[in-house]
Order: sequence, then C-alpha cells, then structure tokens
Amino acid sequence: MTAFQRHVTCLLLIFGTGSAVAHPLQAQTFASSPNWWAVGSTGIADESAASQVSFNGAAVGLRSTAPVNTVAVVRYPVSLVPSLLLWHTYFNQLVAVGLPRLTLAMSFAKNDDGAYVSATLKRVRLEDGVETAMTGVNTLSSVPGTSQQTLTRTIDCGEACVNPELYAYYVEVVVWNAYSTSRPQMFTVRVNLLRASS
Repeated sequence: MTAFQRHVTCLLLIFGTGSAVAHPLQAQTFASSPNWWAVGSTGIADESAASQVSFNGAAVGLRSTAPVNTVAVVRYPVSLVPSLLLWHTYFNQLVAVGLPRLTLAMSFAKNDDGAYVSATLKRVRLEDGVETAMTGVNTLSSVPGTSQQTLTRTIDCGEACVNPELYAYYVEVVVWNAYSTSRPQMFTVRVNLLRASS
C-alpha cells in the first residue's frame, strides 16, 4: 500500500463514517442506487490559501477577512464503502463492484454572482501519480440566493467507474470570492456509483 493510499484510508476511518447525518444532503438517497462512496467530511486546504479558508463542520468557505479574488483549493479524500466491495475467491481479495455510471453531487451557497464554488472528482494512477479529472460541477450558471442549492452530474464511464487496485480518488473543491461581498460556501460533496441505465 502506497503512502497516498494509507493517507486516504486513514482519513476515511476518521471522517468518512461519522458524517452520515452532518448535513441534509448527506442523508439524501438517490432513487437509482444506494451505492454512495464515503467522502472525508473535513477537507485538506491547499497551503497557498489555507489561512483564508474557514471550516464550519463539513462546510467550507472563505473567511470574511479574505482579500477579494482569493481562490482556495480544498481536497477531500474518497474511498469505497465496504458495501461496494465483494470477496473474489480466485484473487483472494476484495474487489470493487463493476458499476459503470457515476454521479457527483455538491451542495453550496452562492450569495452573489461573484461567489464561485466547484467540485471535481479526480483519480490518481498509483503506478506513476498521473492525475485525471473524471467529472465536475460548478456554480457559474447558478442563480444567486440565500438558500442552499445542489448541483449533480452523472457520467457513463463505459466500464467500471472505479478501480481501487490501479487508482486512488479525491474530490477537489475550489471556492473563489470575485467581489468584496461574495461569500461562497460548499456544504457537502458526494459520489454515487450507479448501475447501467436500462
């Protein structure tokens, strides 16, 4: 097991199992499948803007003192929950269920047009560390308001969406305040593996 895998596994054990009811979105179940991945409830802020990031439970945003045009990156480790793993008698190990579709969901608040939030699911090839963006959502087209909103995007992978033997996974969240009045917030991010569409 690589250092990155150990890091992801450790964070899952600390955060992933304790956040099931931390926010209404996390209690939500998509009708198509209950196969949620576990996402670490507390992200790791990039050092470039870590002092400007504010955490409030599972929610992340920018401090009120953050300068205009502050861009902060927060990464959330992702790991398969045990229900998505089956014991393979031939290989004598746990393997991922081959689910070929995936939904990324993000809940957020956008108080004005300058409050930007995005979430991108990425995979890291364990062999050489090469990263690939799998899918993402952002608030550019979302209407500002005072209430919480949710964005989702579903993709067809054409094959099993995840392969924990070859890749590690994480969600990269970006928050950006384009105006002095902008207060972007990301509350929760979830990943759902789905069966093939009929």
